[in-house]
Amino acid sequence: NALVHTRNTIGQLCLEAEDCVRRIEEVHMAEVLARARKARFVNENIALIANFLEKTPREKFLMEQLRSSCRRKDRGRQIQLEIQLNKWYLDNHKHMFQLRNFPAMKQPEGWARQKLVTLSRAKLASGMLRWQSYNLHASLTNLPRKAENVVAKRLFKNILGYMGDKSLPATQILIQDLVQQCLGIPCLIDEVYCQIMKQMTKNPYKASIGKGWEILTVCLECLKPAAVHKYLQFWLRENAGVYLEKLETLMYQTIYSPERKVIPSVEEVKDIIKGHSGKDLKLITKPLPYERPKYVPPDWRDVIESEDAEEMFSEKDLEEGKNMQISENPVLLNANLKKEGTPNRKKIVWQPVETPQKMIYYWNVRTNEVTWERPDGDLLPIRSQHKNK
Repeated sequence: NALVHTRNTIGQLCLEAEDCVRRIEEVHMAEVLARARKARFVNENIALIANFLEKTPREKFLMEQLRSSCRRKDRGRQIQLEIQLNKWYLDNHKHMFQLRNFPAMKQPEGWARQKLVTLSRAKLASGMLRWQSYNLHASLTNLPRKAENVVAKRLFKNILGYMGDKSLPATQILIQDLVQQCLGIPCLIDEVYCQIMKQMTKNPYKASIGKGWEILTVCLECLKPAAVHKYLQFWLRENAGVYLEKLETLMYQTIYSPERKVIPSVEEVKDIIKGHSGKDLKLITKPLPYERPKYVPPDWRDVIESEDAEEMFSEKDLEEGKNMQISENPVLLNANLKKEGTPNRKKIVWQPVETPQKMIYYWNVRTNEVTWERPDGDLLPIRSQHKNK
């Protein structure tokens, strides 16, 4: 029973270790490694798992997991790992994702020069990415055509009006118009996110900031950020506070969902602000179902090669073995023990064996021990190492 248990344990570990190396699932790998160490078992795959978990840098480990999920076409798991890798990268390269480093962002001095009349261009340039209560004279980012620049300045008025920094009627319609324009001209989406972040930075009015979180929530639900998404996420991690988890989840739901085609209704806008979303990140990141491999012990005829079986058993033994049900307690077969006058095999375990040099040694059929000295008690019938020949 102990041998059967050990065989099954090692067989199961080998199967699961091979599967772990293929899938690179951290939780499952840690579980298999713990069980292998408890059983004091190691093979090539177990050693590879230990190396992955204990010596591989976090970034490289996540990359290997991502490659594995791509090979298996596990889209949900792939999205999970992309999000984890993105968060790790943001945490370890913070200096790269300041909003001023966004490649599409205009240089402050050049942006200030676009205003024809100003009292101080230096002051205007220094406040490029800070809250202001008046209209923009030019877009914050480089847009492909002059027409987009004109629309960008109009959308900034919508933001001012919704946040209460400028007196405008029908604030819900302002959000709808902003979303509609961005859906029709996708290059404006990153511009709008930059404008919202600008208005939320160094804003002295709490009411305006509260409205800013609302308009950002609606945008994250409806508008998929493009190149600005890492800079937006870094800004959220630095400024969102209690809103971080909600807004970060909204952002990823929108990034990994199909693009929206229609503008939200006034009622839908209200629902979005209250926290009701039409997407679910848990469903988007749901991995493929996993079924743990199960070890099935091989049949004894598959383990013992035919030539070895012919030497170990007589023809009658082999014929009877074809129809025999093998139990969990292995028992060596010998049809000769059934002959009349043959002692009970359960009590006799030693069998004399004749070598080609006509020498006799004694073999314990239960423990596989051999000795040249004759053991006490009855013996099984003698056999020859070359009886078939």
